[in-house]
Amino acid sequence: MELVKKLSITCIPALHDLNLAAAYCDRLIVLHVGQIVATGTPKEILTPALIHQVYGVNAEVQVHSSTGMLHLLFPLWINFKLSTPEKHSSLWYS
Repeated sequence: MELVKKLSITCIPALHDLNLAAAYCDRLIVLHVGQIVATGTPKEILTPALIHQVYGVNAEVQVHSSTGMLHLLFPLWINFKLSTPEKHSSLWYS
């Protein structure tokens, strides 16, 4: 992903690692049950509410104090009762 980021080209990968997406993608498109539910920058749309709505898990969103990058945490103590979405959810990044 470092190499792709440095190429200054448009790349549309399908990723499911939200931290990877937050680190390398300028804009995101979040899909749930085949429908777009959010578009924007990682800081705009990767919120605990959206993550819960799409993936059915609780998350903590933090900004790293040194790098300013988003870091998503999925602590087990807040996800002891995991629920799964009715159908597959995806994230598309550019």
